[in-house]
Amino acid sequence: MTDGPTSEPAPPRAGESTEGTPSDDAQGTTAGLPPSGSAQQAMPQAWPTHPGPPAGQPQPGPGQPNVQQYPGYSPLPAPANGVWLGVAALVLGILGCVVPLLPIDLSGVRAYVALPFGFAGLACGLVGVIGRRTAKPLSGVGLGASALALVLGVIMLGNQVAG
Repeated sequence: MTDGPTSEPAPPRAGESTEGTPSDDAQGTTAGLPPSGSAQQAMPQAWPTHPGPPAGQPQPGPGQPNVQQYPGYSPLPAPANGVWLGVAALVLGILGCVVPLLPIDLSGVRAYVALPFGFAGLACGLVGVIGRRTAKPLSGVGLGASALALVLGVIMLGNQVAG
């Protein structure tokens, strides 16, 4: 390196980029780019691609993470989405507990109203608790509310038969 002005730019230091820095051209171009009046546009260079897995190893399919497979082990599957079964069980259980007690005219059917809500909520709650689900506690609460609706319906049915 010399201290005086030179016609060539100094080489870039480590970590510095020369893109966008003006050179001492008479045309006023920037380093690596064509003159501004040129019809040809500069094409950006493509990033180098990863070579991929070594030969002999299967490539992961779409949606599969690129993890190394160990003998005897497999990646854990994602849990199934079972939130709505728990919500349905809870709503049906609450409806089965509340609707028979509403102050509306349900003469002749009041004792039977809780039973369909209770059985449907019980079915949704059991399916939500069994298997790979994400909302097992919610399904359990819905199961309890549906069981309470069934008990309420049986008590009301017993009172109607005895009375």
